[in-house]
Amino acid sequence: MGWRNVLYRFSKTGRGRAGGGGTAGPPCRGIRAEGFSKSFQRLKINGFTDCLKLFYFLGNRVLTEPAFCAYTEIDRNRFSKKENNVSVTIRDVAKYCGVSVSTVSRVLNGYTDISDETSGKVYEAIKTLDFVPSNTARMLSKKKTKIIGLTIPDIKDPFFSENAAGAEKLLQENGYEIFYGNMERSSEKLLNFLQQARQMRFDGLIITPDGWSEPLLDAIRKLTIPLVALRRRPPQSSGVPYVDNDHYQGVMEMMTYLTDLGHEKIAHIVLPTEIGEIRRNAYRDFCRIRGIEARDVRVDLPANKLDQAKENGYRAMRLIHERYPDTTAVFAGTDQLAIGAMVYLREKGLTIPGDISLAGVNDMDYASLPWFDLTTISLNREEMGRAAAQMLLDMIEKRQTHPENLLLGSSLIVRGSTIKIKKL
Repeated sequence: MGWRNVLYRFSKTGRGRAGGGGTAGPPCRGIRAEGFSKSFQRLKINGFTDCLKLFYFLGNRVLTEPAFCAYTEIDRNRFSKKENNVSVTIRDVAKYCGVSVSTVSRVLNGYTDISDETSGKVYEAIKTLDFVPSNTARMLSKKKTKIIGLTIPDIKDPFFSENAAGAEKLLQENGYEIFYGNMERSSEKLLNFLQQARQMRFDGLIITPDGWSEPLLDAIRKLTIPLVALRRRPPQSSGVPYVDNDHYQGVMEMMTYLTDLGHEKIAHIVLPTEIGEIRRNAYRDFCRIRGIEARDVRVDLPANKLDQAKENGYRAMRLIHERYPDTTAVFAGTDQLAIGAMVYLREKGLTIPGDISLAGVNDMDYASLPWFDLTTISLNREEMGRAAAQMLLDMIEKRQTHPENLLLGSSLIVRGSTIKIKKL
């Protein structure tokens, strides 16, 4: 069956005839049969399937000669994935449909001034050619990438994973994606991440540095995108807004709970960080207000990872036991420190809470396990991440240019590691 008869048979209108012998011509006006014939020869369209595929995409619309010629310029072998590993471009889709690149672009970006018929052809071409639109190119043309950079101090620390989960959920609900950076507590990696954010044109940043060094502050000053600090309080002069917990108030609530149980000889294991000092100050203020002895002990060992914190808490508990043997309750600066204290107390044959009550901070997942059953303070980690993401979105979308710093409340979680003291 010749190509002319195939096209004629599938034409709804049967419009047009070629000269010579009265053979049916192509179902499109304005193109000579000779033009079609030469084009088919270039494409090597001989079989029924090839003719039908071509007719399907041309449809029954009136095709102008330039559009047809544009279509015929496509090298069909280019789209054979088995033969070539060539990426399909938006120009290829436009040629395949016989429309302009701008038309395909407007279809992809959801403009309503494109007919349903044209949109349908574009989407069908995209499916057939397996075209993957470049979101980066589209976003850059709008001067937005819809990408937020978020740093994690240590990906192995479950505390920060919940922060990240809260931020990611809210950002994705608003059409943004997160580009994560695991800093491994390296200041150099953080500086490199900020440079990468500039190069990749991120729309905003959420960072959690271990400290606010001058090189870091200098790098932040060079940024032209919004930035929010999460769980780290920057110097006021930096102008960087932050989201954190109200650590001071959380300690006050825990100490109130312990004294309500009748404890007055309460020791505190200090977390050796800036946040730990905030908690230590709250502990001392409470002791001063209530007129009880402050028994705070700090061991200058790292306490970021569980094994480090366990060693820190173990040594601190040993010092407390040596210096203040009549202590009835211990409030540790984190759950990890509390676990180290727990190890020491059990080695000494002391029971929790029978001989001594023990409490921590963070409400890590393992704190609720029966081996620990630890009374603690929940810092609402996921909510903290969401709050930081919302603050950043408000800055990106110009709802706020200089948002106020936000301190979130905490929740007291009472478990079996604390008990009311027995009066003698």
